[in-house]
Amino acid sequence: MSNFDPMKEVKKVSEGLTRVFEDAVNYAKGTSYSIPVDIYQTEEHIVLVAGPLYQVKPETLDVAINGDMLTISGETDPDPEIPDEAYIKRERRFGEFRRTVKLPQPFDGTGTKAKLKHNILKVFVPKGKIEVETPSETEEGEE
Repeated sequence: MSNFDPMKEVKKVSEGLTRVFEDAVNYAKGTSYSIPVDIYQTEEHIVLVAGPLYQVKPETLDVAINGDMLTISGETDPDPEIPDEAYIKRERRFGEFRRTVKLPQPFDGTGTKAKLKHNILKVFVPKGKIEVETPSETEEGEE
C-alpha cells in the first residue's frame, strides 16, 4: 500500500505551476528560460542536478548562492549541424537560461563544486551552516 501524502502532492503541483508561470513570463519578455532540477541530500552535501543542458556553452555557466537561494544560469545553442529549415518540430529551447531554487537552509557557498557531464550539471553544496552572530550579553548591556 502506498503512503499518499496530500500536502506533498499539493507542494508538487504548486512548484509545477510556479515553474510554468516563470517560463511564461520569461517567454513573453523574450528573456531566459527555466531548466528542470532535482535536489537531494547526502550526509555531506545538498546536491542539485540540472538538465539536460543540450549544447550548453560551459564558459557561460554560473552558479551563485545567496543565503538559501541557489541560482544557475548559462546559455545553450542549437545544433549547428542542423539547419533551421530542416526541423519538422522543435520543442527544446535555446538561448539564455536561469533557474533559482530555495535551499533547505542558508549556505555561504564556501566549498561548493559543480560538474558538467553528459549534459547534466551537478552542484554539490557542503552542509556547513552559516553561523548567525548574536550580540553577547556584554554588548547588549552597552546599548
